[in-house]
Amino acid sequence: MATSDYTISTLPANVEAERSILGAILLDNFAYNQAAEHLRIEDFSLDSHRRIYTRMVDLAESSRPIARNMPVSTASNVECRSSSASITRASRRTPSRIMSGSG
Repeated sequence: MATSDYTISTLPANVEAERSILGAILLDNFAYNQAAEHLRIEDFSLDSHRRIYTRMVDLAESSRPIARNMPVSTASNVECRSSSASITRASRRTPSRIMSGSG
């Protein structure tokens, strides 16, 4: 049986998957717990997604809710604002029943 030399860092980036994960966390803060078990900040390919996830980690660790209007310290960056907007749009299109694991 062949083994794979792939690691997360060598796999191709999937920006849509990143947006979906961040959007799921915005829809249901309990999704953060599932994501945090498997993801590190470095796993996100876009800097803007890393900053958004970093803010989510900070909020979760301080027991504060993760909300769509959460401030991101470098949100003045156009890329970060654009990613935040696309994540918010994605979270609106994502059925919450699927993301929460019920159904």
